[in-house]
Amino acid sequence: MSSLSTIAAAAIDRDWATSQRWLGVERHHEADDVIRLRGTIRVEYSLARRGAERLWYLLHGEESVGARHAASAEQAVAAVRADADVVYLPAAGVGQPTEALVAGVNSALRRADQIEWAAAVASGQHEMQREWLAPVIAVAQAGFGGAAHAYELMHALIGAGAAGVLMDDQLPEARRLGHGGGSVLVPTAQHVRMLDIARLAADVAGVPTLIGARTAALSAGLLTSDVDARDHEFLAGERSAEGYHHVRSGVEHAVARALAYAPHADLVWLETPLPDPHTARIFAGRVHDQYPEKLLAYSCSSWSDRYGRRDTAALAALDRELAASGYALRCLGAAAGLSASASALALPGTGAGEYELEQLEAYFNDVVSTLPGGAVAAV
Repeated sequence: MSSLSTIAAAAIDRDWATSQRWLGVERHHEADDVIRLRGTIRVEYSLARRGAERLWYLLHGEESVGARHAASAEQAVAAVRADADVVYLPAAGVGQPTEALVAGVNSALRRADQIEWAAAVASGQHEMQREWLAPVIAVAQAGFGGAAHAYELMHALIGAGAAGVLMDDQLPEARRLGHGGGSVLVPTAQHVRMLDIARLAADVAGVPTLIGARTAALSAGLLTSDVDARDHEFLAGERSAEGYHHVRSGVEHAVARALAYAPHADLVWLETPLPDPHTARIFAGRVHDQYPEKLLAYSCSSWSDRYGRRDTAALAALDRELAASGYALRCLGAAAGLSASASALALPGTGAGEYELEQLEAYFNDVVSTLPGGAVAAV
């Protein structure tokens, strides 16, 4: 390595060894590997870096962190308008790559920020009512094509502006709605490798992306392979017609996998099909017994199945229970009133819906007025 590369590698090693950001994080690569894989041009991922740093700050603050599900850019804008601190994207839409959804959400949030800032400057206030550029957490599943594809997907998500990436340990093609018996786990070792590859991709990009590890072992009944001895105690001794191993699901299985993933992740994530503070409390206690400083996150895939979305008292009670159990991040459903078509006023190609027509027209009049030709007649 050249002297400049050696200096850069030493700086990375020093950061990993001394920064609180990396406390409790294991890596299976060296700083020299990061320098070798970066190439000659250093690209700055401003949105991803800003989002990751803000997400880390929020999760270590004293205030409750409010995260809301969003399935589209319009829903993300509405969620932030409803004071969500974090936008959680459970999965991309049908036929839409996850990185495209992340890019669309960030584009919409940036446009909202631009519109409000332009109005604030025009009024002489120079103050924003809210922080529009909320950190975005996206989901990446384990069975997406092997190590090389996992690296490229992580790189693409960072390029799209993801602040955090949640790695699932189930095959995406076998996943059904909710967390039913159709979930198929990958071996523990395979998922650990995916977490390590995701970390390598983030290090090469130079972004402190938060990596979350989530397991479907709470309810999954199948396993692709028995290659990892850590999975053997949960084997049920039978095979499915497809050749998968039947396994015993439950909190013990989920805890075992969480403990294996914890050193390789920033967040250990539990999702339940219905609100389940009892299971969440057991899971948190067991993880924190061994990793007391590890951040925990919780999400509920079917909040409306048991509690009405408008039952804010029940939602607040569950949130308090989860916070008391040690969950720094709680994703408890979409912002009230959101739908898949949140606004008919979305701008073509930007996903910037949820604005009054007058605001949009004023913003673009401001843009066009800087050029010859005058204001726009319509948006």
